[in-house]
Amino acid sequence: MIYIYCAGTYASEIYDLITRLDFHKDEIAYVDDSKTELEEFSYEAKIFSLKELISLWKKEDQIVIANGNPKVKSKIYSRLIYNNIEPTTLIDKTSVVSKSAKFKKGLIAMPYCSISSFAELSYNVTVNFNSNIGHHTKIGNNSFISSMVNIGGNVKIGSHVFIGMGVQIKEGVTIGDNAVVSMGSVVHKNIP
Repeated sequence: MIYIYCAGTYASEIYDLITRLDFHKDEIAYVDDSKTELEEFSYEAKIFSLKELISLWKKEDQIVIANGNPKVKSKIYSRLIYNNIEPTTLIDKTSVVSKSAKFKKGLIAMPYCSISSFAELSYNVTVNFNSNIGHHTKIGNNSFISSMVNIGGNVKIGSHVFIGMGVQIKEGVTIGDNAVVSMGSVVHKNIP
């Protein structure tokens, strides 16, 4: 069984990724602490609470966090780890990940992403559609890289960072913890 933690609209994109990775729809369920019904634009599947998940969890099960807010991602990740449940890494078949790149548990690489040579991604990082992570770039835990982002080489991105859609980041730039970079920004200087 594979569980999608959060049953909002972004979960439908994660559902699509999971089915492209050859999971059958009967093997997919949602986990959400605040929703008991799916939103109008979501795929049909059962929703469980975290408490229910803990009682159902089997060693061979997998789970992925489907939330774009770094602080929420962090809280969910901590809850799962506390209950001895480690998030799964999912990489779309169309994404290119260098053999020298390193990443920790919980990476989500959506379609057509590129993670270049010697890049290092910490735990629970999402790289959304058509984004490029440059060589020797380091990304901290619980960060979310939106669609169509281009990150130059040797960039350092802290933990709990949100990078908006279409952002361009010049090589060698440092972005500190908890930063939010707005959609369409061009980052050519450090951000504390």
